[in-house]
Amino acid sequence: MSLQTGVNSVTLRAWERRYGLLKPIRTEKGHRLYSDTDVQRVKAIVSWINKGIAVSKVRALLDQESVTNDANISNEWSDQQAQLLTAIELYQEDKIDSLIQQNLSQYPIEAVIHYWLAPVLSELQNAQLKQEQKSYFISLLRQRITIRLMSQNKKKSKRRVLLTSLGEESSIWVWLQAAWCSDEGFYVVVIDTLESVEESPALIENIRPDFFISHVDKGFGLKQEMVMQKFQAFSIPIVLSGATTWLEENRREAPSGLAVFSDPFDAVRHVCESVSENQKLSKL
Repeated sequence: MSLQTGVNSVTLRAWERRYGLLKPIRTEKGHRLYSDTDVQRVKAIVSWINKGIAVSKVRALLDQESVTNDANISNEWSDQQAQLLTAIELYQEDKIDSLIQQNLSQYPIEAVIHYWLAPVLSELQNAQLKQEQKSYFISLLRQRITIRLMSQNKKKSKRRVLLTSLGEESSIWVWLQAAWCSDEGFYVVVIDTLESVEESPALIENIRPDFFISHVDKGFGLKQEMVMQKFQAFSIPIVLSGATTWLEENRREAPSGLAVFSDPFDAVRHVCESVSENQKLSKL
């Protein structure tokens, strides 16, 4: 089921036990058997969630085939955002952890990022919170993603992706990209920043990534160009994200093997689509 729908087993079990969204047949040993109808139902659930519908509301929509409005969508996620912002302001680690665990177990990572984490991070940039509060949350989020990556990396994954920031500082967007890649079945390696260009060849030879993804907040300089050249020498597809980088690269002809996106998550989608296309071609 996970391979066909992209929804991990933890989330499927949560949908089954907590919300009654699925009722798979059980074998004598207790193993779940999913039918084609179950697969289509999961795809329908994902479709509603990706439109911003809270998972608690999906069952009624599936049963009644009714339509919701944008106001209800907005209110559901606005409440979640407000809870998280309050917990950050009050340094409530247990509450933050509970919200993160709850949403990651109930929703696909794409919905969690798009409707919850990304809006909160944007709000933190504009809100009158102390820098310590912002740093506190980003540190906690990075820790939780690291734990998730370590767990997911234990599973067999054919494709490897290396992610880093080519800026001077670590970027939380790189970690969110990593979480998304991991949920898509990649073996993920994250390096906050490359301290030295000379590290690149040894890094590539040991990790052997199939893709290199980097988020660059402030555009390219000599260091970034040199790192790219190292990766291109190994014929590894390079995917960059960042508004300034995207603008700069669109002023010149992009070299072969390089894809550039303004949105960090369009970069992840591109990698997933590339893998999907390659799989289709290999079956021909």
